[in-house]
Amino acid sequence: MPVVSLTDLQQQIAQRERELQALRQQLESRQSHLRELTRRKEELQRQLQQIEEEITALATATPTEREQPEAAVPAPAASLGGNPAWAS
Repeated sequence: MPVVSLTDLQQQIAQRERELQALRQQLESRQSHLRELTRRKEELQRQLQQIEEEITALATATPTEREQPEAAVPAPAASLGGNPAWAS
């Protein structure tokens, strides 16, 4: 069995501790990234849910309900039977 000096053992332990610290930092970085991705996923899922609800509402609306915003556009004065300004 090879003889390892106390100094060699201390150096190996110090090296392993540095490697362990680097791995812990990588883990923390990846966990942080995962949290951010999870937050973004939840945000996108909420947006998708809202859009799907809007699509469902539009799909189940009666034709008059769907046309209502267009009917709200005011008609020109001439088409309402009013006198145009140049005709006075």
